[in-house]
Amino acid sequence: MITPSTALFLFVGSCYPLSIQSFSVVLVGASGYLGQEIAHQLVVQGHRVTAVVRNDARREALHAEGNFEVISCDVAGERGAYQLAKICKDAQANYIINTAAIFKRYFEDSEAELVLPTLRIAKNLIKACRDCGTVERLVHTSSMAAVRDARQKPAFGKAYTTADFNSLSRRDGSWPQPYQFSKAESERLIWALTEKEQFDTITICPSMIFGPPRSRASASSVSVTDMTAWLCGEKKIESRLICDVRDVATAHIKALNATVPCSTKDCDFAGRYIVSPEARVAASDIANALRADSKLAAHFPLDLMTADTTFSPAIPIGDRELDAEKTSSDLGVVCRSPIVTAVDMAHAIMAFTQGSP
Repeated sequence: MITPSTALFLFVGSCYPLSIQSFSVVLVGASGYLGQEIAHQLVVQGHRVTAVVRNDARREALHAEGNFEVISCDVAGERGAYQLAKICKDAQANYIINTAAIFKRYFEDSEAELVLPTLRIAKNLIKACRDCGTVERLVHTSSMAAVRDARQKPAFGKAYTTADFNSLSRRDGSWPQPYQFSKAESERLIWALTEKEQFDTITICPSMIFGPPRSRASASSVSVTDMTAWLCGEKKIESRLICDVRDVATAHIKALNATVPCSTKDCDFAGRYIVSPEARVAASDIANALRADSKLAAHFPLDLMTADTTFSPAIPIGDRELDAEKTSSDLGVVCRSPIVTAVDMAHAIMAFTQGSP
């Protein structure tokens, strides 16, 4: 029997092979846009998942899946490390995947509301891994915001690499600098704290995550609201470095037992991976692909849709902006076209607005 959720799964074209080896994975931030996709892929591949969410409201959204245990824990809280370590011990976890993050566009105090909670998450993750005793590897979601500030030139060659670190964003700067600063500093902190630990660390640095949301619970995510605004002509389509949520999720799972060529203990940031197409696609190309889809045209007012053709990034649109070769060679992940991502995402949003859960 095909349920609505199964239909959506088949519709967006997700097909993940069963894993030969099954792991016990604690997934922190499981109710988020990326977390839901990682949880889905883990379960499909036969892994045992313990989903950690911030509060009971988010917990209920995942209980409908029925394929894993869901536990509430505020990883940014004062008792976050203790609670997470207990969860890992009870689950006999081999791995922790962390996607939990603080993302706020509007705040009164960036330090108290954004920077310090983000750094506390990093500290609590490392302490929980240490205290649990069974965790072999932490896979942490970082960001391209940790790799570079928009004003920053690549340090090595013409494209940004995993050796680049954001050095310009300020904790007290205007938006989005406090967010970018918190992502860069929390990743630096994780690398510093894990240097002498027994477990491994891998960080995943995606560009802006788009792609089909797994449920309506992701409707409030920035990517989904932006795409909906594009489709309805409420906001101009922008040329962004867009990566697909399905590819980012796959990278996290591949990273669980990937063999890093150089030990993360011996080489700086050997376990750091950029997940993104290497070049931007023009906003007009995305707009044309969306307009050409007859099903989307019948559902959304695409005649109102416009593209921002004035945007001029530091590295020209279409030129190689990132070096993701290491992600391909080590993890076997190559990101799909942003045009495919945008069209699939639009179809998923359409399915939700037509009544699918």
